[in-house]
Amino acid sequence: MNSKSGTILVFAVIFSLILPMAAIGSDEGRLPPTVKKYPGRGSTELTSYASLTLYTTDSTDKVIAFYRNSLNMDPVGEGKFLLGTDATYPDKPGHTDSDVWLKVLSAKGARDTLKEGDLFGFLQKEIMVKKRRSEKELQQVKKKYAHLAQAWYPDFDVDKKLDSCAEETRSNVTASRERMPSRNKEQEEEMLAQMQQLMAQGRHREAAALAQKSARPGMETSRAMQQENKTDHWDEWLACLDEVDRHDFQTKIEIGLYHNRHFIPSTKQERKKAAAEETARSNEIQAREQKRAAEKKEPPASVSEQMNKLKKMFKF
Repeated sequence: MNSKSGTILVFAVIFSLILPMAAIGSDEGRLPPTVKKYPGRGSTELTSYASLTLYTTDSTDKVIAFYRNSLNMDPVGEGKFLLGTDATYPDKPGHTDSDVWLKVLSAKGARDTLKEGDLFGFLQKEIMVKKRRSEKELQQVKKKYAHLAQAWYPDFDVDKKLDSCAEETRSNVTASRERMPSRNKEQEEEMLAQMQQLMAQGRHREAAALAQKSARPGMETSRAMQQENKTDHWDEWLACLDEVDRHDFQTKIEIGLYHNRHFIPSTKQERKKAAAEETARSNEIQAREQKRAAEKKEPPASVSEQMNKLKKMFKF
């Protein structure tokens, strides 16, 4: 073997050792082998360093049931599955490992930027101003689209869309009003002077004809405004809500990724311990909230009670 081929062989050996190490140390996370991606309808996914996030239009209960069956384990908390451990060196104690979770989250209460007025305010004005639609119709619309207020929109700017719909509807109303006949003040003063001149000359019939002519634009404007009030923009807004409804998701799934050498599936004992910790944490939060609620209901102390507390504090 010559020196040149020997050098090439050495470099080949070095690269064969370095490349796997580079792959292990890379930032790209891996999906735990025990997990399947949720196959539900309308799903979309986003990936970050820490997790793979899936969105679906299916209900939270349906998604939890799927993972309960596919993982063959019960959640340790509300929609939380302990998958296992992201372990660096499982055979060597003293190394920090991290738990890998799968969480199923409901959109209810997750979003509060959309108010009822954002979705249905325009329709409410249609009822109040034009009185062509009934309150019953509005309630039916609210029942159909109420879920849009509490939803995730991972790839859609819902606020921008609603603003665009409102602007477009306002533009349609403005355009129809701009087409109405109008007359400026100078024209009105000129016609009034002509009528006065005709009356002074005794030409009453011509003055009456001119008066009738001058009233025509006002009558036409009145008729045009009546027609505008009859014009229904209700369906335009419903089309906008339909567009938003094509982009909302009711359930989010966060699947933790692992980055180190080994993924160790969780044991039944570990899940049982995690469930107990989750229950204790939930009870602690609930007790804290109940205490806070009780303190709010508690009437303020009287002046004498406050004085007695001060006396005890300062012992006098």
